[in-house]
Amino acid sequence: MNIIVPATSFPRWDDDAAGRFVFDLSKGLSELGHTVTHIVPRSDQGSDSDLTCASGLTVGAISFGAGIWGKGLAYGAGMGANVKRKPWLGLAVPSMLRAFKRALTLAVTEVEDPLVLSHWAFPAGLVASDVACRQGFPHVGVIHGGGLQALTQSRLTQSWGHRWAKGLDACVFVSEDLKKKAACFLGPRKTKPSLVQPMGIDSSRFAPRSPQAPLVSSAKGLRLLGVGRFIKLKGFDLLIEAASHLEFSQVVLCGQGPEEQRLRNQGARLGVSCIFLGQLTPEALGEQYRLADLLVVPSRLGPQGRSEGSPMVVLEALSQGLPFVGSATGGLQSLAEQSSAGVLFMLNDCHDLLRSIRALAADAPQRMTMKKEGLQFAGDHEYSVVAKRVEELLENVRR
Repeated sequence: MNIIVPATSFPRWDDDAAGRFVFDLSKGLSELGHTVTHIVPRSDQGSDSDLTCASGLTVGAISFGAGIWGKGLAYGAGMGANVKRKPWLGLAVPSMLRAFKRALTLAVTEVEDPLVLSHWAFPAGLVASDVACRQGFPHVGVIHGGGLQALTQSRLTQSWGHRWAKGLDACVFVSEDLKKKAACFLGPRKTKPSLVQPMGIDSSRFAPRSPQAPLVSSAKGLRLLGVGRFIKLKGFDLLIEAASHLEFSQVVLCGQGPEEQRLRNQGARLGVSCIFLGQLTPEALGEQYRLADLLVVPSRLGPQGRSEGSPMVVLEALSQGLPFVGSATGGLQSLAEQSSAGVLFMLNDCHDLLRSIRALAADAPQRMTMKKEGLQFAGDHEYSVVAKRVEELLENVRR
């Protein structure tokens, strides 16, 4: 198949985390013998050639805006968060939509029997649906959290949402929660053939690249790990608050974001041992997964009920033998239930989070069972395995 992949994020260098799951799925499809071409925003950092990520995959970088206008809309914390922090970037969205439309219209004329696999319902999915309706090629949308929820927030965006749905032949939802939200918005009669499938991971990226001695943590008591952008949606303040009630614990936070200073201040005020490691390479992050006792994913609901899709950090941690504690929201619920390697706590409830951490801290055999089951579950979500499931859906659409 000739697969064209429009997306708003894609790795700009080998260890870049931006859109890594887009790259991994495309790599898996390429290894199955398909030709994969990407349409993604031009990189604000480095050269456009870096977008190939030494992968051999074809990448077309689109330009939008003029000069520095629009710079910073893509990548970083994501389009939604970028516009929230810098509202003027929203003025560059129409320019981005037009650039995607031009690039996609050209790309589908350059290959035989194209199939479009878009990531995020907005903006790439909306543009792909519009072009698909006019030109008649099959379009499968991969639905992550932010894009779908952006299309349901107002009358204007809801009209875009129905345009997006009209040009879809099938959907890949990264969580059952997102599928239910789509069905609620579109109605059961408009539901498309679908696959519920978290994006795949490449666990080899987190493994040590050379033999090393067994890792030993210098922390006394529990080592609690949080990984992700430092934004309110991630709820890392709940983790720090819960740790303040544990006699021996250390909180390790990996990532960056606008909430970092507030989290540092909170840790100092509550007397919690907090280590901020910044953005790590996959190998360094893998080491933190293996050093930690628990991954804590205390995600909240955002505006209009926005929730996490299916956090990749959970699958990464499970692939390195680390069980997790997560809030009962979004795709975290499915990951905990299906993997048997996670424990859920009540949304935004610090006391329930503390209870869950204490229960697991006191039950080493249970943590070992969760480790084994998590390793097996993560193995079933390697990018090569996920690509075969997506390939089957794509082939059914082509028939």
